[in-house]
Amino acid sequence: MCHNERFITVITIASDLLTGFVTNIFRAAGVPAPVAATVTSHLVAADCRGRESHGVSRVPRYVRQVQAKVIRPRARMKVIRDLGHLLMVRGGLNFGHVTMAGVMAELLKRVPKLGMVTAFVRSCNHIGEAGQYLIEPASKGFAGKIELNVIGLQRVAPFGASQPRFGTNVMAWGFPRRESPLIVDASACEIVEGKVNVARAEDVPLPHPWLIREDGTLTDRAAEHYGKPPAAILPLGGDTAGQKGSAFLVGLDCWAGILSGSGYAQPGGALGRNALCVTLIRPDALGSPRAFAHRIEAYLQSLRSARPRPGVERVLIPGEKEDLLWRARREHGVEIKAGVWKELCETATSLGVALPALECSDPASQSPVFRSQ
Repeated sequence: MCHNERFITVITIASDLLTGFVTNIFRAAGVPAPVAATVTSHLVAADCRGRESHGVSRVPRYVRQVQAKVIRPRARMKVIRDLGHLLMVRGGLNFGHVTMAGVMAELLKRVPKLGMVTAFVRSCNHIGEAGQYLIEPASKGFAGKIELNVIGLQRVAPFGASQPRFGTNVMAWGFPRRESPLIVDASACEIVEGKVNVARAEDVPLPHPWLIREDGTLTDRAAEHYGKPPAAILPLGGDTAGQKGSAFLVGLDCWAGILSGSGYAQPGGALGRNALCVTLIRPDALGSPRAFAHRIEAYLQSLRSARPRPGVERVLIPGEKEDLLWRARREHGVEIKAGVWKELCETATSLGVALPALECSDPASQSPVFRSQ
């Protein structure tokens, strides 16, 4: 191990080495090889894209859920209602990443002929980074959207309340472009639970007091979200404009959860379960694809042309930062917070999985590098 390990705050690990390590953890937990590969690929890609809330920080929780049979890694996705352009799918409580891969494959088969297809999904565990599933369709020329509600634990307070009632519901869109796809992915709360979990693992305060205690006071202490009673996450807009985030959360619960018959977050609910609605559309079904491509580029250019605020180098479009990080980290390595890495290694050790060897290229460095051999 590195001699200055106790000073480490962040490590950098080659993406292929991280992929192999996480895959081995899942395999040791009894996850079939194809399932382990699908889930690991998504998690590592999320970390490469800077979405650490949906990256390998999730592995210890997923392993516990496999062991508790909350996640059933051998379950098969099943289409339980088929109207051609509209599907109802049961995920069977496999990893949500596996269910989503199956749903997207089915929709991609249908959308070229039908022009627009939608699937409602039930019994789906946590899917990870929602926007990531729209990259492939957008790369193939299709626009898409995901509306997702979380049916597990209540985590987010309605506007004006000091107790949680919502899950951390999510909206995502993907659009084809001449360059990389435009991916828009946002939760309807002030901070996603995964980022709260990372802050808890690091024992650092949140960037702002985005949690509300039962007595109505705000806090930035991540650990309080996991206490009894839990400090709830504020809806998007916080304690000033949170009625907007609260409205989005209601809409997502009703559309993805209640309309599909799946439900909504309940007291004592199981971790990780989601219901969602996925739609793909062929833009040329609505008009000229060339005109669409021109309009979307002109629109994005109008956003970029806005004068930056003081201290801001340039205006970024949604997903641009993630795309730049993905390209850099695939080549130069993935950054993992020390607390997250510690919990990942503890999970590996509990399953008898060997840890990667830690190297320090610079004795004064606080960011050791794990390199593939």
